[in-house]
Amino acid sequence: MSKSDKSSEIVIEKKSKNWNIGAMFWGLLFILIGVLLLLNNFGIIEVNLSNIWQLWPVIIIGIGLSVLSPRGWLWGIISVILTIAMLGLVAFAVIDNPTYRDLRGWSNQDTKKLSDDAAKAAKIDITIDTPATSLSLSSSDSRRGVEAIQQSKSTNLNIDAETRGDTRYVRIDSEPSRRFWFRGGVANSLDIDLTRKLPISLSIDTGAASVSGDLSQVKLKSLNIDTGASSIDLKLGAIEPRQEVVLDAGASKLAFKIPKSVGVRVESSGGLRSTSFEGIEKVSESVYESKGFADSEKQITIRADLGVSRFEISRY
Repeated sequence: MSKSDKSSEIVIEKKSKNWNIGAMFWGLLFILIGVLLLLNNFGIIEVNLSNIWQLWPVIIIGIGLSVLSPRGWLWGIISVILTIAMLGLVAFAVIDNPTYRDLRGWSNQDTKKLSDDAAKAAKIDITIDTPATSLSLSSSDSRRGVEAIQQSKSTNLNIDAETRGDTRYVRIDSEPSRRFWFRGGVANSLDIDLTRKLPISLSIDTGAASVSGDLSQVKLKSLNIDTGASSIDLKLGAIEPRQEVVLDAGASKLAFKIPKSVGVRVESSGGLRSTSFEGIEKVSESVYESKGFADSEKQITIRADLGVSRFEISRY
């Protein structure tokens, strides 16, 4: 055996003693998040997607592990244990559970309430622009406008409104404060209460979020949701004769409750989807309709551009 062969053997042996902890950490992290989102979409577990943004220190730890090149079995075991512990923390924080909420002290969040009165308007156009959050929608007869209540130590709540013609245009912004990195991330809870007295066009632009609520008593004309990885659970009503719902979502779980008296049409496009539509039949490759949709007195048309999603429609 020549000298060069011997030296190459020594180099290979030395390299084999190094642990590529960084690659293992990032690979397992992406696999874990993907599996959790998939299980959430199929309803096996409940994932609180807003908590993902609170795990930014894990990125710093991951970078540190990427820099390390531990040698020997002892350092390798220590690094593997640390990696497993970090991945366990990610799973603990992301999977919805009361223990994590108690540790984060949600009850001690700063509360901010803002409202807008649409007294002189005949209809309202509302836009909600918020980062990762838990967004809850409700309605009441107590106001002729909208009220927003935010619980957070990391975001600023703003409402801008103006009346043009017979329409009141309202924009609700929930933005991270300058110090949000030191105050627990951008996660927050935002409750929106809508009037039942005026027709409403509602647009929601959000990141990783949980959107839920009861809109069955709202004079909803249109609903536009643009979101990333999200869980959406909404109850729609039958007040307006024509309602249009536009969904642009990534890896999401979507559940809509719709009255049996309303005709429903779903136009769907996008990636891999699991669908469960009660009383709605497939009429073409991407179109679903309830029986007698065209002749229905009340109609809801849903246009959905979805990623890897579970899409459910139930009737009540």
